Amino acid sequence: MLQDGRKGIAAVTQQRKGKRNLLTQLVRLTIILGVAVAAFVVWGSVKAGWWSQLATLILEHPEYTITAEDLQLPEVPSWLRRDIRLDIWERMKERGLKSTLQPGVAQQIFTIVAEHPWVSEVHSVRLSFPRSVVIDLEYRRPVCLVAGTAFAVDAQGVALPASDLQDANLPLYLLFGIEASSAVMPGRRWPDGRVIEAGQLAEFLGTTPFEKGFVFIVSRVTYRPLEPDDIVFTLQNREGKEIFWGRVPGREVQGEPPASLKRDRLLALLEKHSQIPQYSRVDLTSSANSSRM
Repeated sequence: MLQDGRKGIAAVTQQRKGKRNLLTQLVRLTIILGVAVAAFVVWGSVKAGWWSQLATLILEHPEYTITAEDLQLPEVPSWLRRDIRLDIWERMKERGLKSTLQPGVAQQIFTIVAEHPWVSEVHSVRLSFPRSVVIDLEYRRPVCLVAGTAFAVDAQGVALPASDLQDANLPLYLLFGIEASSAVMPGRRWPDGRVIEAGQLAEFLGTTPFEKGFVFIVSRVTYRPLEPDDIVFTLQNREGKEIFWGRVPGREVQGEPPASLKRDRLLALLEKHSQIPQYSRVDLTSSANSSRM
């Protein structure tokens, strides 16, 4: 019986030792797993840093680095002295665009080009590896200068820096009757309907009146209570002779001839007189103007 008791005690002791060994193994396993996880994190960080450095080296590699000379644009008009290519490249540098391998670089260049004051439309921006960028665009063309300001405008009334123009023979009408405004921004439409309509009129007239000496467009506004302002235009030559045009195409009032008829009358008048007509004023909106020709 004493022997049985000893065996029981030995069995209990053995069980306790087994539990301690199991607990010890669990602790060791936990430590090993912790060390493994920590090592994996450290290794991952080193690997990520290595990949980051490698990516930076690739993006900055000269073979893929875009320079101003790598930007291929349509030929700039002879009357425009502005270096559009350099402007675009400078904006790219400001926004951190320097490699053809950068994600979304073509779309970002598209946005930059579209924001340029002298660009009217961007058709496409295409990457030509390793580092060329082919840009298809259309330039704005000025149609008149706004007297007393530092701007010209195109047919849509978009303000364009006059200092960028270099061809003295460029046929630009000179618009009078507009006050200078600090709200005018290059590349934005002029915040005055008279200038916008003057641009439309200059485009519609073409260069013939200009070549015949009628280089000035004068804007006048009739203020009418509770009604839109009535904007009318007059053409003048350097001697002060006037041809009253009236309203821009599409804005004629009842009884006013359409723009096409007024232009035909104007061209016929200028064709008939080889010299500057010796009359004080012609009204193209009146059917009686033929008697003054």
